[in-house]
Amino acid sequence: MNFEIFKGIAEDWDKSLYLAKNEEFLQSYEWGEFQASEGKSVLRIFALNEGKMSYQAQGFVHSLPLGMKYLYFSHNLPLKSAEMGKFLDFLRKRGFVFARFEPIEDFDGGKYKKVPTHHRQYQYTSLLDLSLRDDELLKTFHEKTRYNIRLAAKKGVTIKNEKNAAVFWPLLKETYQRDKIKSHSEKYYQDFIALPGCTQLTAYFGDTALASVLLYTFGKTCVYVHGASSNTNRNLMAPYLIQWESLKYARSQGCMYYDLGGVAKPLVSDSPNAETFYTYTWDKTDKLSGVTRFKAGFSGTIKHYGEASDIIFNSTKYMLYTLARKFL
Repeated sequence: MNFEIFKGIAEDWDKSLYLAKNEEFLQSYEWGEFQASEGKSVLRIFALNEGKMSYQAQGFVHSLPLGMKYLYFSHNLPLKSAEMGKFLDFLRKRGFVFARFEPIEDFDGGKYKKVPTHHRQYQYTSLLDLSLRDDELLKTFHEKTRYNIRLAAKKGVTIKNEKNAAVFWPLLKETYQRDKIKSHSEKYYQDFIALPGCTQLTAYFGDTALASVLLYTFGKTCVYVHGASSNTNRNLMAPYLIQWESLKYARSQGCMYYDLGGVAKPLVSDSPNAETFYTYTWDKTDKLSGVTRFKAGFSGTIKHYGEASDIIFNSTKYMLYTLARKFL
């Protein structure tokens, strides 16, 4: 298997992903172009077999001090050990100090040292099966989740499909101040909303926006990527209704799955830090514990991605990188 830099068109890249059954939007051509527009350097690598793309991986080049660089991959499919070794050799020859992976599945680094690192993407997400009818799907939800969906609709909450960053940003600022977490810039969300693959749904009570979500559809999967909600009228349960309408929207677009996004790490019920709601037990010390309780009511199947790790090509430079990280 020989690897090359992809210089083709979006249609060929995405079509090959579909054929490989990799519908991770972080590997889509449009996502790569979006990241490039935000200042990232994208590198798409592929291998051919009998004239067809047999492997592909989209990564992003990160520059380090002293002219060093590393390559970051998220949700790529790993190869079998021998071919993965050739792929890693290809990366090393291009001068990267290391390659950081958050793969779909774990893989063996072979002759290269593999060091665990933090996750940027969610390692666990909750996936809903959209092949079920509305009534069948509702039956899988926790009774309180069903009640809150119906309550929001009864109270007059309505959902609009509209691209409006000016509505999303104020709600996001409220959310991030409330939950004490960081956000991207306003321009980042403006640019994300403008993508053809992005859909924005907003919940209104009269003319007041209560909640808004940004979805991304790639292949047969629709992913809940970003969400925001107001501090007012929380008794109207708008977040429940907007998720229900989001998964119905996903089905209307021909999707087979709706990904509710990140949830806390699963645990067995007798673990010291275990918390359980409905069918899911998780680590209550996880930073996603609060939102996990909300998502658990929708009773999705947990999708588990591989461990985040650095594959080291230059041990000396990697040591300098890790030392610099401690002091910067």
